[in-house]
Amino acid sequence: MGSNMLIRRLLAAVWLVALFHQSAAAEPSLRRMRKFVEVSDLGGENTGTTGTSRAASNRVSSDNKIARGELYRMLEDEELSLSRRLQNGAFSMDFQSSRDQAILSKCGITARERSTELLSILSTISDRDELNDPGSTRHRAFDWLDNIDEAIICPSTDRARQRYRVALLYFTLGGSEWKNCGEDSRRCVVSEDDKDIFQNVRWLSKQHECKWFGLYCEGNPKPETADERVMLTDIDLDENNLHGPLPEELFGASSLQNIIMDSNVLTGTIPSNVGYLTNLKIIDLDDNKLEGELPEEFFSITSLEIVDLNTNKFTGTLSSNIKNLVNIRFLQLDQNNMSGDLPTHEILELENLCKCSL
Repeated sequence: MGSNMLIRRLLAAVWLVALFHQSAAAEPSLRRMRKFVEVSDLGGENTGTTGTSRAASNRVSSDNKIARGELYRMLEDEELSLSRRLQNGAFSMDFQSSRDQAILSKCGITARERSTELLSILSTISDRDELNDPGSTRHRAFDWLDNIDEAIICPSTDRARQRYRVALLYFTLGGSEWKNCGEDSRRCVVSEDDKDIFQNVRWLSKQHECKWFGLYCEGNPKPETADERVMLTDIDLDENNLHGPLPEELFGASSLQNIIMDSNVLTGTIPSNVGYLTNLKIIDLDDNKLEGELPEEFFSITSLEIVDLNTNKFTGTLSSNIKNLVNIRFLQLDQNNMSGDLPTHEILELENLCKCSL
């Protein structure tokens, strides 16, 4: 058998092992192949000396050494490549098996059953088709929660919706490109002024989402495990290179009290379901690229105290229902594209209003 054919067969055998086992079992196979080379003459047949000169014999031996050296180099390259693939998780069967066992141990159901239950729960707040669409950010958030999140949230704990919502926020607003505390950000630091509130924990970590940078839960700001049912109250991610539309699901988190995302590149509109945020006190989204009209539901949030929406692209007329914002202290809507008559009489009736910029 020629040395080139032997090389191809050996390498084909190695990769068949890798594909079949889908695990580190391929790495020892490569080492065994190298051992085989050490004891093999790579196809040089013993034909005896009759009719063959010593020079020709030496030439065959030299060719075999060259072929053996070539095979060594190829095997070394394949060993390095396979090692890198293993380190990067290319062969994930062992990991998946371990995760399946962890799910069964923690949740008392199989991984498939858990996946089905999670999909059913999240379908109450997101479109099921988008959850199943690999190209959507909703699918990415669902897939992370289902197959990647090391915390392994059990469906029975009623923790899936909140963790999914913040994961969706991350994927929708380009979390991989955030300046601070994204999963891939170069830095994760908290300013001196915020150290009493926020922690330098990266997003998508296995810790409770209330510990992720820029998130805060008033009732229990430092839950010990991700399984504790603590409701999110604050999102503060100003000047962090957020870009994209605000996901509608965010506005279904009725526990939210403060949303601060000014000085980013937010686009799209404020959806009508913003009215579900019945506990919202501060909405600070100035210096973005938000557009459209402020929905009427926005003016039903009587808990609002600070509305800072200047320097965007909002259009339309300021609703006379602004009179419902009886607790508002700060109102800033200048540097937008709004038009029409101002509801001056209704604004003047807002007794707690200290600063107004329209």
